[in-house]
Amino acid sequence: MATQALEIRRSQLVDVLMQKTEWVVTRPKRVVVILGVLGLLMRIAWLNLLPLDSGDQGWPTVTRLKTFFPWPTIWDPTHGLGGSNATFNAFRFPVYAFQGFLAHLGAHWAIIERVVYYLPDAILVPIAGWYIAREILGDTRWSIMGALLYSSSTYLIIEGNGEVPLALGAVMGTFTIVAYLRLMKRPSLRMAIYTGLLMGATSITDIRPAYVTALMMTLYLLLRVAAHPTRRHLFSRVWVSFVAAVVYLLTQMFWILPLIASGATSQLPIPSAPDFNIATLLHGLTGVIAWWTGSNPAQYSQSLLNPLFVVLPMVAMMVLIRKKLSVEIVWLALTAAIFAFLAKTNTPPFGAVYNWIFTHVIGLDLFREGSKFLYPVLLAYAVLIPASLQVLGEKIKISTLDLKMKLFFRSVQLGSLTVIIGVSAACIVALENGSLLSTTVPTIEPTSFSQLTQILNKDKTPGQVAWFGASGFISSNGVIHGYNIASPTHPLQPLVGSSQSIV
Repeated sequence: MATQALEIRRSQLVDVLMQKTEWVVTRPKRVVVILGVLGLLMRIAWLNLLPLDSGDQGWPTVTRLKTFFPWPTIWDPTHGLGGSNATFNAFRFPVYAFQGFLAHLGAHWAIIERVVYYLPDAILVPIAGWYIAREILGDTRWSIMGALLYSSSTYLIIEGNGEVPLALGAVMGTFTIVAYLRLMKRPSLRMAIYTGLLMGATSITDIRPAYVTALMMTLYLLLRVAAHPTRRHLFSRVWVSFVAAVVYLLTQMFWILPLIASGATSQLPIPSAPDFNIATLLHGLTGVIAWWTGSNPAQYSQSLLNPLFVVLPMVAMMVLIRKKLSVEIVWLALTAAIFAFLAKTNTPPFGAVYNWIFTHVIGLDLFREGSKFLYPVLLAYAVLIPASLQVLGEKIKISTLDLKMKLFFRSVQLGSLTVIIGVSAACIVALENGSLLSTTVPTIEPTSFSQLTQILNKDKTPGQVAWFGASGFISSNGVIHGYNIASPTHPLQPLVGSSQSIV
């Protein structure tokens, strides 16, 4: 009797909870607004006008930004010895031009970087995680977990601190994936154009997430056609995919044609072999960036992996116990496995396989280290984990199961949910308390840097400025911050064996 009464009480509580959260299913616009606000609160260190500078995301002067409008040039007049060849950044020129436009309107870099990069990243990360989960799982409360998993992923947190275009590119790639899934379900010329344009927006943010997104869509197309091998299905899906690809390529002609015409591909900074070989297969399978410590990252060196992260792939693959699997679930499971392998680059096991594809597959030489391959893994888990928990819930409701089996499935579901929420919360706490440093702790530009820039800008007589050592760099708690001291009439030439500075 006591057990029966407890079960009735639990059922009543569940009913009340379901009623109170009905808006999660029926009010998607409200969910988007709430997730956007929560994303901003997660990045509360960005909600000011202090410098957000770390890693590859430097702090350029307004003088340099103004040279980007109406269109950037390959040869940067603010650099020494004739300028710096920016061919390898040409795909970002539309973004640079917009930055230059804002600079001409009087905006400082503190505002520009937030408008262009930081605030969109903060707002869109949780929305993207929820959006992809909702697209595949349908209108279910479990899709909210996609937002949690995506937002707390160590890759997006760390890249948002050091190279935010990569993180934003992954987010834009996720929206592109959603558009492509809809295109494959309901082929139309309009949706194909929209998908191609979204892919173009991903590329101008960063070309590497766009490349990975293209690989994911190609895999999905192959699986979709294999699951429905009719001539009509094949033709319609291949045709709209071709249209989307053509639209995408047309949006990229502004840098592809000049690159081919100038023959500057040989000058691209592409290594002959992978480097930063520090990730293990376990890092790839868990989707954890190799230098994650839960506090100050182990800058480009392998740190100890918290064993609780191993729960993520274990729970994600539980969805495969379902008798009937959708094409999307199979695709995500394969995506997680393939890109987890690629994320470790040429470390064991089968490291020679990555060496081969790095050399022979076009575009793979852009990935000298494997962290960029973690984006598909975390995207897959943002869907597979809530899908698995949903499957366990379905098992509990099967009337033919005995009480012991129901208790087993419920224990697995609650245990998995507890660990996942705990791990995610720990990552978010590390972000919130500033222990990750970088952009979570603003670093003020030294007064001497800004004063020197003003002096150089006031002197209109052309001339070189030579530096013994790198210009505009400071180190804080082991984190490098770069402030670009630059002037069109006084280009810098750091005497450190390189004609390039962080911008």
